Amino acid sequence: MSETPDFLGEKPKKPRQSRAFARGFSIFFLGFALVFGGVSLWFSYDQSTWSEADATVVSREKRRKGIDLRVEFETPTVGTTTFVVREWQTVRAVGDAVRIRYDVRSSGEVRNARLAEEPISEPEFLVGAAGFAIVGLGLVYWSWFRMPPDGKPRSPRR
Repeated sequence: MSETPDFLGEKPKKPRQSRAFARGFSIFFLGFALVFGGVSLWFSYDQSTWSEADATVVSREKRRKGIDLRVEFETPTVGTTTFVVREWQTVRAVGDAVRIRYDVRSSGEVRNARLAEEPISEPEFLVGAAGFAIVGLGLVYWSWFRMPPDGKPRSPRR
């Protein structure tokens, strides 16, 4: 008993992606890159408007992602305020004086503060957003200018 193929003659070709799908995906990808970059830039701008204060380290807590410092400082409106900040590149002991940057809209024991020596913008996010934008622009160029129309075979290069 011999097996017979399901087709006669030449093999069927795989269907190509339609031009409309490629254009839609490229616009979606570029939009995602712009939103991702815009959100990271907004958070960078928002952190640049935070107030700075001198604080004292009250305790250190080891976490999975690093070491958290519980710091206290005096505010003109609330009095003594406690914030939790992530330790950044230097080892701090209990009782050390640190300079922190915090959001004045938040109060109490929250994680909405950073050490002042920590950079405001996260370079990983900005590099990631730039990478997404470059890939998105490449997809837009390919789908709008290099991709042949639907149903038309690509002409050979000479």
